[in-house]
Amino acid sequence: MGIYSTNMPVATIVAFPVATVLAQRFGWHFPFYVGAVVALLAAVILGLVVREGPLKGDRESARWQLVEEAVRNTEVWKVSLVWMFFNTTAIAFLSWAPTLFEEFKNLEPLYASLLASVLMYAAVVCVPLFGWASDRSGRQKPFMVTGAVLLALALNAASYAMGLPLLVSVVVLGVAASMVPPLVMVVAASSLPPNLAGTGFSIVTLCQNVGITLSAPLAGYIVQTTGRLELTFLGISSFALAAAVVALSLKTK
Repeated sequence: MGIYSTNMPVATIVAFPVATVLAQRFGWHFPFYVGAVVALLAAVILGLVVREGPLKGDRESARWQLVEEAVRNTEVWKVSLVWMFFNTTAIAFLSWAPTLFEEFKNLEPLYASLLASVLMYAAVVCVPLFGWASDRSGRQKPFMVTGAVLLALALNAASYAMGLPLLVSVVVLGVAASMVPPLVMVVAASSLPPNLAGTGFSIVTLCQNVGITLSAPLAGYIVQTTGRLELTFLGISSFALAAAVVALSLKTK
């Protein structure tokens, strides 16, 4: 799951500059055309290359009663809430950090964008490492709790820092954010039998999308009502702390 969870950081790192260049050279609509082509190519590659794993043919079909039991599984919902709060924090930061760094820290637009994207660069390197560390130790909860708490602390530190300390704060933010995604996926997968994996991950994805949907508007509302970077990052970090509290209640090690 550590390797799997690098997909979003890598895609984000590639997509942001490529979409910007395409829009500047060919118009704002061109990135959408390229995105549609890439999506079609991904579907074709998926059909041609990806094969079922070793459990193919061994899984019992999920009866409706089992699906209902899966939906009532509290561990799945708790880890999904962790994922929702985490995404609310991370996406709110990615959405607003460039603008906030420009406005409140007087950074150049390009540097502000690059600084905000450090979170994703750190994730590419650190997510597989934390996935490996979890496999070696056989533990997931400490990584999720520590990552969420450090995420909140780094966000608040970044709101006050300038220069090199600001860069260090954002790097720590990226490292902290790398602790959560692979372990969320592990806990979600291990909470249900293989024939109910689709149901489990649909709940995880549902909560993820709720968090993403709420993130930018909530952060924008805080910016508009307070007009202060410190209070904005404090508000965003509260969701990371909520993720830590829910992670503490998980029954996993």
